[in-house]
Amino acid sequence: PSLFLRRNSGTFATSTINEFQIPLNNSHIVENDPSVFSVNNTEGRVTVLKNGIYLFSSTLSTSNLNGGSKKFYLKLFSNF
Repeated sequence: PSLFLRRNSGTFATSTINEFQIPLNNSHIVENDPSVFSVNNTEGRVTVLKNGIYLFSSTLSTSNLNGGSKKFYLKLFSNF
């Protein structure tokens, strides 16, 4: 099963000291198996509904990123 989310408009806020979530909701879903993944429509959180082994990845493309060193993190939280 796969979950693909795509956001292709809006402003990409940048900060050198603060972290922020990229707002994603149900309108950004390209493909989803809702029996496996649930997307929170207001916070951009994805809940995995079935036990298993999963691979998570992310890509980012933007045209308004300031020059210099940048760090990006894909954060995953587990509720056991």
